[in-house]
Amino acid sequence: MISLVVPTYNERANIARLVERTGAALAQCSEDYELIIVDDGSPDGTGDEVRRLAAEGRPWLRVLVREYERDLSTAVVAGWRIARGDVLGCMDADLQHPPELLPRMLAELRNASADVVVGSRHVTGGGVSRWSLWRRFLSWTATLMAAGILPGTLGKISDPMSGFFLLRATVIGRTALNPIGYKILLEVLARGDYSRLAEVPYVFEEREVGGSKMTARTAVQYFAHLVRISLDSGEATRLARYALVGATGAVINVAMTLGVFLSRFDWPLPAAALGGAGVAMGNNFLWNEMFTFRDAHLAQRGGAHLAMRFIKFCAFSFTGVMLSLAAIAALHYGLHFDFPWSIVFGVLVGGLWNFFMNSNVTWAAWWDRKLLSRVALPPVPVGSAEGMVYVPCNLCGSRDFKVLYAGRAGSASALTEQAFRCTSLQHGDFTNIVQCSVCGLLYESPREPEEIIETRYEQVEDAVYEREMEGRVRTYNSMMPAIEKYCRPPGRVLDVGCYLGVFLDVARARGWQTAGVEPSAWAAERTRQRGHQIVNAPLRLSNLLPESFELVTLWDVIEHLHDPLGQLREIYGLVTPGGIFALTTMDTGSLYAKMCGRRWPWYMRMHLYYFTRGTLARMLHDAGFEVLEIARAKRIVSLRYFLEKAAAVLSPLAPLLDLLAVPFGSIYVTIDFGDNIMVISRKRPS
Repeated sequence: MISLVVPTYNERANIARLVERTGAALAQCSEDYELIIVDDGSPDGTGDEVRRLAAEGRPWLRVLVREYERDLSTAVVAGWRIARGDVLGCMDADLQHPPELLPRMLAELRNASADVVVGSRHVTGGGVSRWSLWRRFLSWTATLMAAGILPGTLGKISDPMSGFFLLRATVIGRTALNPIGYKILLEVLARGDYSRLAEVPYVFEEREVGGSKMTARTAVQYFAHLVRISLDSGEATRLARYALVGATGAVINVAMTLGVFLSRFDWPLPAAALGGAGVAMGNNFLWNEMFTFRDAHLAQRGGAHLAMRFIKFCAFSFTGVMLSLAAIAALHYGLHFDFPWSIVFGVLVGGLWNFFMNSNVTWAAWWDRKLLSRVALPPVPVGSAEGMVYVPCNLCGSRDFKVLYAGRAGSASALTEQAFRCTSLQHGDFTNIVQCSVCGLLYESPREPEEIIETRYEQVEDAVYEREMEGRVRTYNSMMPAIEKYCRPPGRVLDVGCYLGVFLDVARARGWQTAGVEPSAWAAERTRQRGHQIVNAPLRLSNLLPESFELVTLWDVIEHLHDPLGQLREIYGLVTPGGIFALTTMDTGSLYAKMCGRRWPWYMRMHLYYFTRGTLARMLHDAGFEVLEIARAKRIVSLRYFLEKAAAVLSPLAPLLDLLAVPFGSIYVTIDFGDNIMVISRKRPS
């Protein structure tokens, strides 16, 4: 069975023609099929139009409407999650991809034993219709960027930028996908488990109805996706090594030319320059062979292979020099750029040429699926560490998950309460970050049992938080106007996980009657001393009166909860009819979080769940709340605290950052990387 996914946003004018043509094409494939339209809440009613078309007797037409999420790649992944076929596909909704090509693509997949079949513009018979020279240049540049991040890609597939392809479901069956932007094929190429790729030519047509979705934002997302893949695959490290080797070669070149061949041997300048370049070239080849591309060296041993790589390296290096000189001349003499800038650009052109050609051709063995298994296959789950437990998805209940980022697991008893401080610096310390195969929720598994986590929170003390309270005061003061649009004082507010009661102080000053729930005995006592009504217990043991609060808040707490859906349902019972519930948490669907990948600083042992806007909205809906607003949440912190956090993430710079942090305790800055959100919701009638 084939499951074709088409992501849409404001495509109502196209959708009927798309369904008609695609349905007719799929019917010619001689097997069961389904067309899944994933609509990102189009305001033009695209989702309603698909429902109408499906109701007219098209049982093979399905629609999934996502709220609060708008991203082509994640829409495709969401469609694949609900797909029933053993063949998955992707196609744009604007009919620039001809659906009539689908039977031929499926035949290539079924009959030629291909794992991935791509509709390609760059093989014989393919092309673009009426693209301008500028658009062709942008497409060519983007393709070369992809080839630089995924060396060897162009040797296996000519159009890695295609959004029109089919694949066997087994290619991504064990792989957690976490794409950014609109080029989902890049994620499949980087993480999928496949052996053979095939391409079928097609001509990319111009859109007839509607407008292009290409914006500056999509370009940024594409670049961020390449950066993340580069970091995950280790290619960023390889590029840094290549640059380091090139820098040493430049130093050797100058030293040999000036210090040896000219000064000591008194060679003529051309001969000295040639000799210096030759020594530098030999140095660079040796270090790249044994340091930058050592995996290719080990894969293809022997003098013949070594000699061939050296010849290729010399040829590409010489060509790089010619390109560099040509670029310098064109910029300086043709476009009248300053000479220093012309040299910088020329060196950059030559260096990128050398890296691109040498990584794709000279040491092409590196792009071997076995050598790249750390990216092609999902990481191995952590074994059952002493005292740790595996948990099902809290949103949909499924126990089927894929490991997105493998971590480490120690004994549960060895984890102290200091790992659960709000100001903990244990960034990057987690067991496994897993992705639910059914709904896509991210969470940590395995983890400590709930009773151990609760005990740790009871014991937490946090002097740094106490020192940095002024930043929290400023943050909450900036947030209150957004909340009070929906409910104004006087009224009763409950802050769940209130810690030292900073928010309660701010709310009381604005006329609210305050109460809090806090598991830490240390924090609860300090908050009680400032005159707030505090229950020192987890929420499930608080015994608070039902429907007794006009406002309940949960600031940066939901990610710590062992059972967030259950806790939200308890909060639902505490809110008065029509009352407001507000929370903040991290957004794993943000550009910053996805670009960082496993290096995102909020992947920490104390954080048990990680939400996107979509998964959080679904959980709130399941708990009985109506989402009113989702907005980015900004934080105001002292510069000292920010530098301390940065030092924890950027460990090589930690001594310098710690030194700079000392004098800046009274300077406050606003932090907004776009990876924190505030959600305001209303209690729906039960």
